[in-house]
Amino acid sequence: MAWNSALIWGEKTVLLSNAIDDVLWMANALVTNGQYRQAEELLVNPKYAKQVRASHNGRYLACVVAMRLGRAEAALDLLNTSTMHSTNNDMAQTPTAKRPAKAESPVTLFTDQSTTSPSVNTNVTEASIPLDPRAWMLYMQGACVIQLSNVGATDETPSIKRMQLQFQGAGSDRLMGMDAIVARIWTQALHVDARCWEAWTGLREYGLLTEIEETELVRAVDWTSCSGGSNVVAGFFRDYCLATQTSISQTSEDLSTVDATHRLLTAFPQLVHDPSLRTIQAARLLAHGHARSVLSYTMQVLEHRRVPDPSATSIHITALTMLRAKEALFRIAHELAEEFGL
Repeated sequence: MAWNSALIWGEKTVLLSNAIDDVLWMANALVTNGQYRQAEELLVNPKYAKQVRASHNGRYLACVVAMRLGRAEAALDLLNTSTMHSTNNDMAQTPTAKRPAKAESPVTLFTDQSTTSPSVNTNVTEASIPLDPRAWMLYMQGACVIQLSNVGATDETPSIKRMQLQFQGAGSDRLMGMDAIVARIWTQALHVDARCWEAWTGLREYGLLTEIEETELVRAVDWTSCSGGSNVVAGFFRDYCLATQTSISQTSEDLSTVDATHRLLTAFPQLVHDPSLRTIQAARLLAHGHARSVLSYTMQVLEHRRVPDPSATSIHITALTMLRAKEALFRIAHELAEEFGL
């Protein structure tokens, strides 16, 4: 009810002001609420359409709407305009870097062998440098290519051929066709702004980087320039990226993630409660056969999330299976069935 009230009064604000910022905030609210067709109607309204297309935020929202409505080709047209004519002039409300949550008291590290020092006095939580719009536009281009491939596009599809020409360059010998294009686009997004978390996540989830390639990329991108020249802020983002790698081998790359986790939690002990870090730590413990230790990490994640976390849940169930904890498995099966209405 409160959300509907916000949309109603937002609509009145747009009518009264006709300001492009109000139009974009209203469109963003509609997108967030899943009302894509209503958002499209607002963005293509002749009164606002020219200003929408002249704005990075407007083109971004129009692209999101087009993709949600299954129009990846239209989204690519908008994105090609954005990446070729990109400036920061209209980015008053761009996405900002994520900030670590505050904690009331210091906490311990994940590993028993390590201890924490009090949180260092840094300005990381004050960093509010906008994400470079070119980075998230590039991310969206890669997402469009994936959507087109899911509906039957091939390397010979005209829009895909244009992307191949636009994003030529060296890439992994492992990847071919559209996978190679997406990997190059998302890698380029990270060279534009290394904090583009969607690009990191996409490269990981689609298997577009090997463990070694990802570690090399983390070291190659310029973290300092997108962190306002602050080495502390750059170190925070770089170490978080390394610490959340999902590698579980005994290679030097895996050890670098352990070292990064240690540095991160020594400087920012509040992050010991970060669900992503805890889930990845649980995965590493599980890979090395420490099933009982896994449960202390997964339980905390599952207890603090109303909707079950897929990764933590699967790791939790695997650990319970290894421990032959039949009663616990029976209970969680019932909880999941109730949660999803089965």
